[in-house]
Amino acid sequence: MADAKSTVAPPEQEAGRQAGRPRTRLSLLWPDRLTGRLGVIFAGALLARLVFLALMWLATDPAAFATPVCRWDCGWYMGIVKGGYDLTPHAGASGAEANWAFFPLYPMLVRLADAILPWGPVAAGTMVSMLTYAATAPVIYAGYRGQIGAESALFAAVAFALSPFGLYGTVPYTEGLFGFLLAACLAAAVNRRWLLAGLAAAFLSATRITGVLIVLPLMILALQQFSWRAFFYRIDAMTAVLALALAPMGAFLFMTFLYHHVGDAFAFRHVQIAWDRGMGNPLAILWDGLQRSVSSKEFYWSLCAFVGLAAAGLLFWRRRFAEGVWQLISVLLPLSTGLFSLGRYSFTTFSPYLALALMPGLARSRLARAAIIVALLAGWYFVIMGWTEQAAWTI
Repeated sequence: MADAKSTVAPPEQEAGRQAGRPRTRLSLLWPDRLTGRLGVIFAGALLARLVFLALMWLATDPAAFATPVCRWDCGWYMGIVKGGYDLTPHAGASGAEANWAFFPLYPMLVRLADAILPWGPVAAGTMVSMLTYAATAPVIYAGYRGQIGAESALFAAVAFALSPFGLYGTVPYTEGLFGFLLAACLAAAVNRRWLLAGLAAAFLSATRITGVLIVLPLMILALQQFSWRAFFYRIDAMTAVLALALAPMGAFLFMTFLYHHVGDAFAFRHVQIAWDRGMGNPLAILWDGLQRSVSSKEFYWSLCAFVGLAAAGLLFWRRRFAEGVWQLISVLLPLSTGLFSLGRYSFTTFSPYLALALMPGLARSRLARAAIIVALLAGWYFVIMGWTEQAAWTI
């Protein structure tokens, strides 16, 4: 009996068949085209922020909702939005605090949004935070689907969008904007769009001083993509050099402003003494924190730093060196000044969620991925309760 011949349609015929098929309900929710998928991811991420905000509203007094939304650093940013930068220190118990430590891009965007929206600067700041945080999720997917696979990139984007640390991308903090610009910068560089990467890097350094250190991951990516000789004759390699030069420009412009405004280009650094922020050995600080009581905020911050460092190690192991270096920076730099806010610094950028998506075996286990998503959603309760009750560990 002769074997039946299997026939496989050429790719163009198969594409034609796919095009001729009626669109199913799933295809309407998850379009085939990249633009449609990015729109779905953004809409889902923004919906997650809105649900998070609604849960915060339910957990507090609705009549005074602006107060629990705007706490701690938010007050400094709202002060800049309303009155600009201080001429002299005046705030705090000692009168030595000033708002020079807070970089200008976020309050500039909030002031612009406040001029358009009728609900006041706190609502405008919340809107800027939520939109930029939500926009980070499609950037992760678009930038890394060709690097780690579409399924893993989607999981990283979803995990980021549903993280309980998205709290800081809901309230008027810089984390949403900073995380968006970081993802845009590295995703562009990974895909050899160096001019876009340089522009994002310049805005990044205008958001927080740590943005200047994006030059280190960018250098790694440039050296991975080009030989050293290429920097002398290839246009695309020279564009990478231009991106590196653009990266510190945002911080440089702010320093120029401070020099003319208060006479000290490094006022953003010198004013840190008012908060007793000095430099120390980050590993010694971490070890000291891990020995504190398990119920203390210091232990929580230390645990966050430890997990953040583990994420960096996983990125290095999976040969994502640029992202691994950034994750080290995001943990070790703030850790060198103390344990303060290590949860916020360690888990509000995309790099730990990229590490999560690259965990061995995770791509083959839908159950494990579902369990992680459930755990992230369960974390919403604790951060919402902690924030609304002004728990110090949420700062």
